[in-house]
Amino acid sequence: MHGMHRLLRIGGICLLATACGGPEAAEGEVEEYVDAGHIRFYFPPDRPVCAGTPKFLDDMLSRLGDYLGLPLPERIDYHYHPDPDLSEVCGTAVSYAGCSFPGEKRVWVRDATSVHEIVHALADQDGDHYSFLAEGLATALGDENIALADYDADEATYLTSGTLRPATNVGLAGDLVSHLLVEFGAKRFMDLYERVSPRATAQAFKDEFKVVYGLEFDDVLAQRRDATSRFKENRLRFPECSLPVVDWEGDLWSATNDVDCATSGIGPSTRLSGRAGTAWLGQNLEIAEEGVFEITFSGSSGGAHLYHCDPPYERWSLTDSWQPIVEGTGRRSLTYGRLAAGRYAVLSNLEERHEPASISVTLAPSAPSAASCDEQTPLSVPDDVGGLYLLSEPDAPTERTFELQSKRAATGLFTDAELCDAQCGSCGAPPEFEPLTLTPGETYSLRVPAQAYRQAQGIQLGAP
Repeated sequence: MHGMHRLLRIGGICLLATACGGPEAAEGEVEEYVDAGHIRFYFPPDRPVCAGTPKFLDDMLSRLGDYLGLPLPERIDYHYHPDPDLSEVCGTAVSYAGCSFPGEKRVWVRDATSVHEIVHALADQDGDHYSFLAEGLATALGDENIALADYDADEATYLTSGTLRPATNVGLAGDLVSHLLVEFGAKRFMDLYERVSPRATAQAFKDEFKVVYGLEFDDVLAQRRDATSRFKENRLRFPECSLPVVDWEGDLWSATNDVDCATSGIGPSTRLSGRAGTAWLGQNLEIAEEGVFEITFSGSSGGAHLYHCDPPYERWSLTDSWQPIVEGTGRRSLTYGRLAAGRYAVLSNLEERHEPASISVTLAPSAPSAASCDEQTPLSVPDDVGGLYLLSEPDAPTERTFELQSKRAATGLFTDAELCDAQCGSCGAPPEFEPLTLTPGETYSLRVPAQAYRQAQGIQLGAP
């Protein structure tokens, strides 16, 4: 990283060749930092991050400022410390992920790409705000993995004039604020954010809520308690879905990312990638009309995730953070399924300390599958395809017939996927550890069951 400086703190005294100042660190601690726009990114010398990380955080800060209608602070000090214990620098403000200091524009984090803490530093640059709203906003805009919302929690534990306990209530706060942002927009929420005193009682908060939204808070809470969707299906996916949009070229959408931690990769990222210690790059695409698509992945290593950005999330979310829609096997993989209109995020990732990889993802329209297996034209699977996947549907099983060009072995990649004969009359789960031999020229069918929360499922194909 260019423009790198080193900072040594000894008992609160700064030793630096340039100007010094900012937060206290542990005694005798050495930090290096790099400036990227409004972000000064600090890190331990023995734990450098991927080169694109500071710029990514600065880009996120700018987009968050635009979305929330907030001015950008001159500088945010972002301290990355992947240590299990941050209590020495965070004090009572520490959580598992890190801490922020309202009004001081500084954060300490265990994750190099914590958009959650960037939201805190931006929204609370003028000082404290009501804890339920502050944690809810940072969670709604900055988190990928979050605990389930406990709508049976005691109201006194989250509508409090004190500090919200993230471990027990952040899921509820994030879920409710996600709902408010999706349904009513950021401007109205930020009006509430500024109106509510940090020390407001529960009743004072509810009174302000009714002024802003014209609704009773308890009624909205009850509606969310009874809703079928929750945080994962309702969040804005702000970090992933505010990336640059890549246009279609005719009927083909294609993106190739040269993911390299040493040059432009982002990470190590646990929250955004869903996997510990990954480097990634990403972009967005827009699908104009609903249709069936063929999604092709290829790469020497690594994998890719596809996320739908628009509501209704409970129907069109394609995968969760732990279940990639396409995954690297060193060869190509093919995925078929129906995609809604709207915006999508494509993230390409690899283990950040691995050799750089060129990872490509393409989308192209595909003919819908016929209603029954015996009416389908079998898909001819090339020899360089290492995985075959289908997107599940929420209300009916999905099948697609196929033929292999060479003798191959197939193993079950996801336990719910089944291999059938050409008429889907005889189906069974492919073995997980003992490959099943498939004969070229014969017609098989891949079948995945209906799932309300849609996923890609399929089989792994061995080399010819």
